Amino acid sequence: MTPQARALSHFRSPADQVLRDLSGNAPALESFTALWSDYLDGISQQAIVGNPWQMSNSSNTPYYYNPLNTVIPTTAPTKGIQWSAMPGRIGFYNGADWQSALSATQINQLADFGWQPGPAASNRQSFPDITTDPCSGQAEQLPYGPYGPRGWQDEYCEWSVLRDPSTGKILRIDFTCENPEYWYTLWRVAPDTVLALYRSTLGNDDIQAEDLWLKDASGQPVNDPSTGQPAYNPLNKWNAGPVRSAQAGGAMHLTSTPNTLQTEIAGLAGAATLQRDGHPTDPEKLLCCAQFGQPYRNSDPHIGLLVNLVVGQNNRVTITDPPGLYIQMPDFSQYALPANAPAGATAADYWTVRRGALSLNDMYGNPLPGNFILHAVYEVPADLGFTVSDITIGGTPIDYAAQIAATFFMQINATPIPISGPLATLPCAGTPPDPTPQPLQMMHTALWNAYYGTAAPANPVGAPMVLAANTVILPPTVAPGQSGVLLSLACVGATRGPNGELPSVAFDGPAGDLTVKVLGLQDDINYTVPGNSYPSTSQVLSLSVDTAAGAAPGLRGLSIANPGQAAGQVAPAFLRIGA
Repeated sequence: MTPQARALSHFRSPADQVLRDLSGNAPALESFTALWSDYLDGISQQAIVGNPWQMSNSSNTPYYYNPLNTVIPTTAPTKGIQWSAMPGRIGFYNGADWQSALSATQINQLADFGWQPGPAASNRQSFPDITTDPCSGQAEQLPYGPYGPRGWQDEYCEWSVLRDPSTGKILRIDFTCENPEYWYTLWRVAPDTVLALYRSTLGNDDIQAEDLWLKDASGQPVNDPSTGQPAYNPLNKWNAGPVRSAQAGGAMHLTSTPNTLQTEIAGLAGAATLQRDGHPTDPEKLLCCAQFGQPYRNSDPHIGLLVNLVVGQNNRVTITDPPGLYIQMPDFSQYALPANAPAGATAADYWTVRRGALSLNDMYGNPLPGNFILHAVYEVPADLGFTVSDITIGGTPIDYAAQIAATFFMQINATPIPISGPLATLPCAGTPPDPTPQPLQMMHTALWNAYYGTAAPANPVGAPMVLAANTVILPPTVAPGQSGVLLSLACVGATRGPNGELPSVAFDGPAGDLTVKVLGLQDDINYTVPGNSYPSTSQVLSLSVDTAAGAAPGLRGLSIANPGQAAGQVAPAFLRIGA
């Protein structure tokens, strides 16, 4: 029987992984599905709204659609978009800005460690500064980012390497492309499962629950008011940095600040659908014109251009369900095993998919393009007598994980549906004549204070970072009937009135469901808003929120008004009413 065209009933998790992670735990699976689908609904709405507050020609796109409320034809094609997992900006700046003529080995060292050996054995040389703005061409002096313990691995793929401490040879490499939002959501409903998955995926039973907790300055766990349980630390010692040892290190999910699902959908795919005057087909020119993503990544300019071109053929587009970023199988054709490898063995034998799937179908049962690998390990069993570093690629021993990353692609999928033309075009993005305050991120105040008050692990260029940069844009949950809920709203453009009056905040939805009072405004908040590559200055509004006992469940957006000014447009999905 031919299936009937319909909208999605709910968003699936990346690679349908949650069906395996929560197998046998029906209550947790039901809770996860509700939270996850609400979250994906929210960032789909944000993709459509764009940025009407602080940017011109960048909002309210008609060309990105939310699959929860859009009928998708049964014959709608799905297009795979691929890019190299190697950090493209390292190679670009090496030739265009640094003028340092780094060798392939030095580039691999930077990709693996964020540093390369200096002239003295104890001296590590990290990335040179960026001295030219890639869009404007103006001179600047910017430490190379994104910052963070794996920040430079910014192609939606990160890795961690375990070496033999006596020989330096590679024993194991973990590659991950899992978005942090999945792990935050899973932690909300099943923290014990998260602990079990850390142990099984990294093969380390020594990992303890408290290793994954967010802690205050005195080392005590910080509880999440949504659950009453310890909150999650995304840069815990088993998911921080590119080097693994018996005591710390590992790669469970993405940590570079732009490597989020919200960035992929709202910050990139949605923004890229807007058609620009002159229809630029150079990926870097389009990115700079539309102001999405980072120039010269392998991912952002390429994804943006292909999405823009698909829309330009009279289509609306969405990121295909299940939304995610996926590792593809490596090209093993240039790999060679050492002479003492088992007879008949191949290099592919030592590549193991730990999480994800090699294939997946859409909601109509049609095969989707590409692989759906979330976590892969390259490792030679210890009893075989050789290591990963004894395998060669193109005749060169594998001394760096970056050599393997250069042999596989990353992929997202997009599903276009046809619309009537002609399409509207816009000038390049710019600054609006009357900017309004832009909501950026909101969380329970107890969590904000802990995340913003905690320094992130050191990064190779020594740039200061706080853990709030590695959180995610997940709407906090409040229950009907709760009163005096303290929330912190990060925003940009919020100001006091001439007599110290505070801005006002209003939620959308049925009248009387939510009552909000603004308690204070803190200026000069400096952090990298999750999804961005570099820090910026913003403000934080302290809120007290009461929820009516009969408040309808679901997502709520909000708007901010400075004293004496009209409120800006509502920003979708900043709060969730529910269990």
